[in-house]
Amino acid sequence: MKIELLSPAKDYECGKAAIDCGADALYIGAEKFSARASASNTVDQIARLAEYAHRFYARVYVALNTIIYDREIEALRALVENLYHAGADALIVQDMALLEMELPPIALHASTQTHITTPERAKFLSDAGFSRLVVARELSPDRIAAIHAASDAEIECFIHGALCVSYSGRCFLSNAIGGRSGNRGNARRPCRRQWELLDADMRQLAKGHLLSLKDMNRTEYIGSLIDAGVTSFKIEGRLKDAAYVRNVTAHYRRVIDAHLADRSLARSSSGISHPAFEPAPEKSFNRGFTPYFLTQSRDDVSSHATPKSLGAPVGTVIEVKGRGVRLDSDILQNGDGIVFFCNGELCGTNALIDDDGLLVTGNNFEMQRGMVIYRNKDLSFEKSLEKSCPRKIVISAEIAINDSFLSIALRDADGNAAREEYGPFERATDESVAKGIFTEGMRRTGATIYEFELSFKGDYCLFIPPKRVNEIRRTLLDKFEECRKSAYSPPAQKERAHPDNGVTHVDASWGVANRLAEAFYRKCGAQSVEYAPEVNPRAAEDIPLLTSLYCPFREYHLCSKAGERLYLRSGGDLFEVLCSCARSDHAQCGIEIRKHKQR
Repeated sequence: MKIELLSPAKDYECGKAAIDCGADALYIGAEKFSARASASNTVDQIARLAEYAHRFYARVYVALNTIIYDREIEALRALVENLYHAGADALIVQDMALLEMELPPIALHASTQTHITTPERAKFLSDAGFSRLVVARELSPDRIAAIHAASDAEIECFIHGALCVSYSGRCFLSNAIGGRSGNRGNARRPCRRQWELLDADMRQLAKGHLLSLKDMNRTEYIGSLIDAGVTSFKIEGRLKDAAYVRNVTAHYRRVIDAHLADRSLARSSSGISHPAFEPAPEKSFNRGFTPYFLTQSRDDVSSHATPKSLGAPVGTVIEVKGRGVRLDSDILQNGDGIVFFCNGELCGTNALIDDDGLLVTGNNFEMQRGMVIYRNKDLSFEKSLEKSCPRKIVISAEIAINDSFLSIALRDADGNAAREEYGPFERATDESVAKGIFTEGMRRTGATIYEFELSFKGDYCLFIPPKRVNEIRRTLLDKFEECRKSAYSPPAQKERAHPDNGVTHVDASWGVANRLAEAFYRKCGAQSVEYAPEVNPRAAEDIPLLTSLYCPFREYHLCSKAGERLYLRSGGDLFEVLCSCARSDHAQCGIEIRKHKQR
């Protein structure tokens, strides 16, 4: 079993940064049909990234994970054809239409938006033709293990990044508010708004960013997830910049490698990265961290105070003096980004330290003693992330002398092998000097992605001029590059089928938006299929607009109110909210948000 670290790529720069820092695979959005519409890339850009990634046997997966309208089917088909020829290794999809289309032989991965929460759902999707399942973020290792046991597909799991408060693919709140659908890649992110929780008489019970969650960080749980059957560990962040991708990828590369060594497992790509910085995920954008339901603890998963990045606390104000403040620490440097809560609102500026050691904040903020100052941008750390992070593939080169000829046998960790012979050459008058010239010349691999690990079979006794050694090195690297390239193969497409879904009615929450997806479910046993709210607005009357395992009632100690009629309001938008702890124990509570119906 090989283990994959899967990193996000907003564009070529971010993708290359991820590969250089140790990613085994990338996922990237195409120019259409991506659930991150603002992070789109042309086919040519994806081809360029695939060419670079494949040199390390790293994969490139393209996210085509929106629901598709009938009028878009032919455009989708053409795009898939082009992506296949561009070198994409797999497609991450939500819409079942792709299972009904004639496609080139490219692997399909079931997006987390396909709502993989049970062994039954996993088996159905695996049997239908998906070679990989991206399981819901809300699952514990035990539930992931059950899903793994139920199917023969690979299991992919999120380990880091921003969290959707709703089960992915089951959020229609943005579409209900303003017609911008997350399932179409254009969510308005209502979960990051300020909301009021109201009782039946419209009295306020709580107020804040009630649906905003912390960011996921599962550093401490990689081992248990490997043991549960996860083979691909996914970092969220296709909207993040290259610095974020470098830092978080390098961090998890180090963590995962330690677990692979303990279990005698291998990673799925080639090459060793050498970052010029000490990875620190807490120094990149985050809203605070949570493992998010991997354990039985359901506490401290929200970021009610702000949906923005706080960073780490760096000091407390102990003196207010003129236009500046003094902290109980001296960690800050000029140019660092700092934030603090001022009259309940998050405020921020760049750090400026005067000659007296005061942090100059100016007159725009009402500073007080006891205020906590956070650093959400560490300037020196950000600069360290700009340094190169070379990734090298080691080639073992065994050197042997046969009379006046030089024989070189090459092999890499992936089993690629080649042998070349050069000569004839003259015998060396000073063998140690001749060997030194040859060794130094062979090790000058410079900006290439390769390093030679030299070994000598027998005595080295030939004199080869430095210029000729350089020619030999370059020839060997070119030939071995071609050898590796010809040996690369993408993952195989899985045979598609129409297994029994065990469901006779597919409701609007399943994301059917076209005739091919409808046909798929009918072939799998559905007698009726209701179209998604994006194409059938009336469907929003009968399904939850948001379903979440997270419960703000619990965090505000309002579970006693759960059986009552309650509401969430933001601006002019009003929705009913139901907490499930009225019908189960508090350990399993969650919420549903529905359209408000006048009674």
